[in-house]
Amino acid sequence: MGLCIQESLVNGGLASEATLRGAFHLLQRMNSEVSFDGSTTPAWREEHDAFHEAAVAACANSWMLKVRSMLHLQNSRYRNFSIFLTSKSLNLESQHRALLEATLARDIEKTCSLMT
Repeated sequence: MGLCIQESLVNGGLASEATLRGAFHLLQRMNSEVSFDGSTTPAWREEHDAFHEAAVAACANSWMLKVRSMLHLQNSRYRNFSIFLTSKSLNLESQHRALLEATLARDIEKTCSLMT
């Protein structure tokens, strides 16, 4: 995943930034779809996936994007299952805002660390 975001940050321009900001806005509007225990609705997960897709959209390597997509799908399945096994409270909005800000700043190291 780190390679896709790195390439996207290097290649992305204003259109990429606008897409990412739009995806973040839609995700933020869906915060009411996240329950107190961290479980989410299918609509929220769709916007969440769109936000992460926007973050790597400027990556030109289709093979890396395919591998990233498979890993993201597996991670989503694990996350959806494991959320009920933890009592840790998640602040998803602040996590995604930090990711947005690091990406817009083109801070590769910070963006990669936030994605893991």
